[in-house]
Amino acid sequence: NLKKTNLKIIAALGAFLGILGIIAMGVTGQTPPPAGPGDWIIPKSDTTVIVDQTVNLTGDVINRGNLTLDNVTLRLTPSSDGEDELHNYCNLSIINGSLVTWNETGQKAYNFQAFVGSNTYVYNSSIIGAGYASATNTTRRTLKVQGYADLYNTTITSTRAMDAIEIKGDNSKVRFSTVYQYRDYTSKTMGMAVNGANITVTNSSFYNYAILPPQATSENNADAAMKIAASASNVVIDHCFFGGYANGLFGKSAAHIIIDNNTFDTQGTAIYLLVFDHFTISNNTIIANETEGFAADPYQHGGHYGLWLFDGGALGTVVENNTVMGFDQGIRLRI
Repeated sequence: NLKKTNLKIIAALGAFLGILGIIAMGVTGQTPPPAGPGDWIIPKSDTTVIVDQTVNLTGDVINRGNLTLDNVTLRLTPSSDGEDELHNYCNLSIINGSLVTWNETGQKAYNFQAFVGSNTYVYNSSIIGAGYASATNTTRRTLKVQGYADLYNTTITSTRAMDAIEIKGDNSKVRFSTVYQYRDYTSKTMGMAVNGANITVTNSSFYNYAILPPQATSENNADAAMKIAASASNVVIDHCFFGGYANGLFGKSAAHIIIDNNTFDTQGTAIYLLVFDHFTISNNTIIANETEGFAADPYQHGGHYGLWLFDGGALGTVVENNTVMGFDQGIRLRI
């Protein structure tokens, strides 16, 4: 009996030391990253926390459970653009100085997407090298979020994608964050697309470093720092900076939008809206590069200005206390 008891104690001690070893490596939960090539799949029932590590992955990250990256560098190494994916179906937290990036040598982009029903939290961290666009696929975003997102002090650097961020999840927030874009497209380059309800974008900056000529602004050509889509409502955009894009903000068929205390320094039209309802545009600073500041023109289908109004047009819209500098035409209205 004494011998059996000693064996049990030794076995229990071994298991305990094994757990300590996992914690010491900065991993808790059931699914640490693979040691070699292969996909990292976190199942629905799992909670995995990675702390203070560098993870070099050749394969996909598929999160169906709860994954936290805490001060982690996650480097995906696809051999071709879009080959590897980071897909979030449940709860993903990227926090405390974490970096999600590509292989700096090969610089092949990965696909980062969060799906309906998911929660994505990115705090004090950076995302580099996600998203791409090609001649046959021009809709890739650096970060596409169909669920809830909370981005705080997040830096997103987009070099391959057409758009840096697309947020569709209701009640999402982007705060104190910065977007850098370097890819040069002739049309439809956007820093952020907002497609949901009750979304707040505040104290954030959007920079485009590509050398872009002023693009035509029309329903089918929304080259802008931000697009407010037809499904958007109750959106607040305040204390943000938009610079270097062909146009500042493009909105179509959206309702109950507040655009307050922002700075637009763009090459074309600063704020371009068509078929809008209950917009408040106040306390903004519009700095001229090429053409008009605000524009409203129900017959304009191109050019560097245009607001196409019909079916009620600018119902309940207020424009007040804005500063427009250096434009030939500050505000153009044709309703």
